[in-house]
Amino acid sequence: MLNDLVATRLYYQILGQSPVLAATIPATALTGGGQITQQITVPVTGTAVVSFWITAIDEIPNESLASATLTQTLQE
Repeated sequence: MLNDLVATRLYYQILGQSPVLAATIPATALTGGGQITQQITVPVTGTAVVSFWITAIDEIPNESLASATLTQTLQE
């Protein structure tokens, strides 16, 4: 049971580049279940394949494994 959620981290990775921590979003409740919206800027030149995922941070702070990955083709 989740009872110590502190934040969610949003990452992205442009194909062929290193992952980037785009944002750390504070949790709305220690038990999770909140809905968040976060706008980020991904520096794309031309067209690029970009993957996105999140992790959870607890009070210790431990970081969870990555969520399922969403991959999109973006254009500038």
